[in-house]
Amino acid sequence: NCIIAASDYYLDDDGKKAADLYQKACEFGHPDGCKWAGWLYMTGFGVDSDYVRAIKFYDVACKADDLEACVNIGFMFENGAGVDQSYSAARDIYHLACERGALQGCNNLGYFYQEGRGVEKDIRKAKSLYEKSCNDEAVWGCNNLGGLYYKGLGVERDIQKMLHYNKMACDRDLTIGCDALGAIYLHGRGVPIDYQRALEYFQKSCSNNSMLGCSFLATMYASGQGVTKNLKKGLKLLTRACEHGSNLGCNLLKVHLANEKAQ
Repeated sequence: NCIIAASDYYLDDDGKKAADLYQKACEFGHPDGCKWAGWLYMTGFGVDSDYVRAIKFYDVACKADDLEACVNIGFMFENGAGVDQSYSAARDIYHLACERGALQGCNNLGYFYQEGRGVEKDIRKAKSLYEKSCNDEAVWGCNNLGGLYYKGLGVERDIQKMLHYNKMACDRDLTIGCDALGAIYLHGRGVPIDYQRALEYFQKSCSNNSMLGCSFLATMYASGQGVTKNLKKGLKLLTRACEHGSNLGCNLLKVHLANEKAQ
């Protein structure tokens, strides 16, 4: 009952009441309560951000076999949030979570092998881990696998495979996958320019709150690429992106406003 009530408050954007009830559920021994209390304190949703408190809640959930909480602890070690940054500690947690079936842990571990974080760089190993994690539960694996094929890292460069894997990510609402596809078709990078497809991918990512997608969509409207030119709509989208912290959105907004003033 505490979990259900907390979820209702969360959906109503009342993070404080949600955190209180998730914490109560945690005290009653419910791992989900611990995990979600940790998430609220990690993100500062409705409560003051408190990484130390967050990791304590995650630790209780992780010890109760909530693998998502374990992966989040790895993320905090990776980024030095509430703990001293340690790639080796994050690596060990991701490895354990992956071995126990947490596919996001496999993806994160794959990225460590791709970048050489806490391990010797091994693109082949990274690819294997991305392949393992590329399914409904961990779409980042699909996106990262697409990135390997696009860059030709450890594999022969293959745009069609990149499109396949990034589309899998985009279809499951991972906005960065949609943004990558939109950019490919907008600029004709390895494929013929296709403004209609680019527009569709950017519209999807923007509607899912990708400010990068909104910025690209805005430029298409502002310049009339694949759509009827609509500078007003383009500037509105760029303003939204800029207000939400997109440097690209802010820079493009300045350029378009300057051009408009010059005319």
